Amino acid sequence: DMNRNTAGDIVNEFEMVLFRDKDGEEGLKCSRILKTARMEVKLQKEIIVEVVLNKSKVAQQTLQDLYGLTGVTSLPQVFICQRFIGGYRELKIYNDQGLVEMQLRVLARKIGAPHPAVSFSKEKKEEK
Repeated sequence: DMNRNTAGDIVNEFEMVLFRDKDGEEGLKCSRILKTARMEVKLQKEIIVEVVLNKSKVAQQTLQDLYGLTGVTSLPQVFICQRFIGGYRELKIYNDQGLVEMQLRVLARKIGAPHPAVSFSKEKKEEK
């Protein structure tokens, strides 16, 4: 289907998406930020996806799709919860403010953290 926006489908499917080229320094730095945050927040489910775009036709089409979504031609491009954050500089600022980790924690709770009972009993105590 010619009207499908592959980049859009990926962005809608996952909570954190990084589009990068294979060897781009900034893309690799973005990748490290997201990996580190993911290790801090022990996620059960894969909610971060990295799309590495090469020179293939499919990749070039995906780049076109991305441009349609963001109006930006360069990589890397980062989306968090379907919102376009920007590239490395923006992600770094976002991360330095603790927002990447915070967002992951929220998502981890949403998809069902391992022990929902623990947080439940804490709330009960505070009422007294």
